[in-house]
Amino acid sequence: MARDTHATGADHKGAPDSIDTMAKVLLIHPGLGRIRGFDGLSRVEPLGIECVAGALRGHELRLVDMRLRDGRARLDEIVADFRPEVCALSCSFTTSVSATVAVAGHLRPLLPAATIVVGGMHPSVCPRDFACSGIDVVVKGEGEETIRDLVDTLESGGDLREVPGVVLNTEEGQVFTRRRPLAAHLDTLPLPRRDLAPSQHADYCFNFWRPFALVETARGCPHRCSFCSVWRFFRGRTRVKSVDRVLEELASVRADHILFTDDNFLTDVERSREIALRLLDAGIRKTFSFQARADTLAAHPEIIDIWVQAGLGNVFVGFEAVTEEQLAALRKASGLGKPSRRSPPCDGTRSCPSPGLSSSIPLSPGRISPACASTYSTTASRTLSSACSPRCPAPGSSGKGARSS
Repeated sequence: MARDTHATGADHKGAPDSIDTMAKVLLIHPGLGRIRGFDGLSRVEPLGIECVAGALRGHELRLVDMRLRDGRARLDEIVADFRPEVCALSCSFTTSVSATVAVAGHLRPLLPAATIVVGGMHPSVCPRDFACSGIDVVVKGEGEETIRDLVDTLESGGDLREVPGVVLNTEEGQVFTRRRPLAAHLDTLPLPRRDLAPSQHADYCFNFWRPFALVETARGCPHRCSFCSVWRFFRGRTRVKSVDRVLEELASVRADHILFTDDNFLTDVERSREIALRLLDAGIRKTFSFQARADTLAAHPEIIDIWVQAGLGNVFVGFEAVTEEQLAALRKASGLGKPSRRSPPCDGTRSCPSPGLSSSIPLSPGRISPACASTYSTTASRTLSSACSPRCPAPGSSGKGARSS
């Protein structure tokens, strides 16, 4: 299978069982290189590429996480022994861009005929950051259906320009094929392939929680906060997995500590309640964490009590401001009432006395404004831990200075 983004051949039917040969696919999590970011503080499993791997049934797969000990040596060893035809690199965070491009450049002379693919949140919204000779294809959007279509097309000798949802790096520049529809039903997506590197899972952690796993129950968010790119990535849609599918996945996870990766786990409070009750009925005992909005916590304090019974250990809440005017400027009106120093929007913290409540406070670059200082002092007095970080415009967001494709 030669590297050629202009290759043409037989029509591609898109079904994974329609191909007669297997491709050798190496899935890579490059990590951060020398840059510190979220991955540098907590090392969680590479759920994105495990989900992509689940879609590649019928192909021969290997997975390497370069954040782990001897990551570069392990990569070179697999490349020499496995000789992959496709290398798929995951770049979830903006802080991983430089490392991802560097790994692709490292692979090119080792595998001159291989097709090197990059996907993830940042490549989806800023594909031009990966317009380099070491990378052949950039995946835009969700990767499961696209990577399967892409690999099957390469194996059948088809034309990559017929694969929707990709950007091809050509001699004439980057060429975007066409938009791929989002997966209609998340339950139809395969389970993540956590079995590809089971020995690595003991090394995944979140702060002091180990072993630690990630579970996705939904994609998207109904809110339109200006600093966030998640709702743009998912095109303004919120889709959920059925409770049965969520329980199936949770039952397959061996780790004792689990973080639900949903950007707003309590978007559907009744669904969240059903998941907690089903966990209790099934006797699945683990420590759970999730992200939620303060206004939801304030409006539904009973949901926290139910989740504490199910094993809730932490709730992560972002406090960008403490008055309605400040939140409205970010398109994140809390709906907790008129602005008042005696009744700020973060009163939702009062509904979480049982588990730990962790707050995240983004600070604007430059001096610490009175609004930021007020946000920190208010939340720090009510939460188990408060972390401050620079408010950097997320690629794809509408925040000032943000970049998009």
